[in-house]
Amino acid sequence: MEKKGNIQKKDMKKKFLFSIAAVITILILQFLPLHPPQGKNQNEIQTSNEVKKILNQSCYDCHSDLTLWPWYSKIFPINFYLYRHVEEGKMELNFSEWELLSKKENLQKEILF
Repeated sequence: MEKKGNIQKKDMKKKFLFSIAAVITILILQFLPLHPPQGKNQNEIQTSNEVKKILNQSCYDCHSDLTLWPWYSKIFPINFYLYRHVEEGKMELNFSEWELLSKKENLQKEILF
C-alpha cells in the first residue's frame, strides 16, 4: 500500500514540475520579439487618393512593410500565426516593393481599381 502512495506522490510531483516548466516556457515566449521593425516609407503607387485610402485601410497591414500589428499580436501563440499570415501575404503581393517589380510582374499582380 505504501508503494502505491509513493508512486502517486512521484507522479504528482512530475506533473507539477511539468506544469511549472510549461508555464515558464510560455512566459518566456511572450517576451521574444517576433515582428520585424516597421518599414520605411514605401514607394507611392500612382493611383487616386480614394484608392490609396482603401489600400491603406484594407491591404497594407498584410501586403506591405508598414504593418500595424494589433495588440493581440504580442500574445503567444497568436503572434506566430499572424506573423506567418503577413509574410505569406507579402510574398504574394507587397506594395512596398511594387515599384521594384518589372512591368511584366506588375501586370501579373495588377489589381483592378
